[in-house]
Amino acid sequence: MNRTLARAAAACVGAPTPQGAARDALIRRIADVLAPQPAGRRWLLRAGLAVLEVLPLLRYGRVFSALDAPRAEATLRALARSRLAPFRRLARALKMTVQYAWYLAPEAQAETGDDGPWLGRFEIPVGPPPRLERP
Repeated sequence: MNRTLARAAAACVGAPTPQGAARDALIRRIADVLAPQPAGRRWLLRAGLAVLEVLPLLRYGRVFSALDAPRAEATLRALARSRLAPFRRLARALKMTVQYAWYLAPEAQAETGDDGPWLGRFEIPVGPPPRLERP
């Protein structure tokens, strides 16, 4: 599953698939992003990743994690445009999750121009709560 996740993340952001320590760090970030999700959602994502891994066998004769970048991206685009709603949902959930985890990396923050997390670095004033009673 880790190779599938790393290949999907790279395909979603248009980058080479990370290897070694970079891949391990990416997988840890994805696990951290998924940790607060209910167990049922995490199970569905694992099942979807298993399907994603074998789906390209029909077209390319290779599993997803072994595809080159253009074929991996084409596979994800095909999932996103599928007539089957579960495939579209898988593509959307996977893309949102892996892109979020990818850009959490400090080296990616410089690439996007992000200056990092604000929490703890800046004082953010808190105003009074809104008045919600009826007039």
